[in-house]
Amino acid sequence: MFVLIVGSGRVGSAIAKSMLAEGHDVSVLDEDPEAIALLDRGQADSWEDLGGRFTVGTALEIDALLAAG
Repeated sequence: MFVLIVGSGRVGSAIAKSMLAEGHDVSVLDEDPEAIALLDRGQADSWEDLGGRFTVGTALEIDALLAAG
């Protein structure tokens, strides 16, 4: 299943990691380019090396939503 998570805070990053570990296709959209650090924290590999996607933008921007999948 494809999962789009808007916001990579404590809750969003925890859900994203869990969903990716369960084998889902996960894309995270956040307006802060540094928010990917929460997805990388505690992982041996980077979020994107594990197969996750990260896009900078807000859910109010159609272009950001399209880029996030």
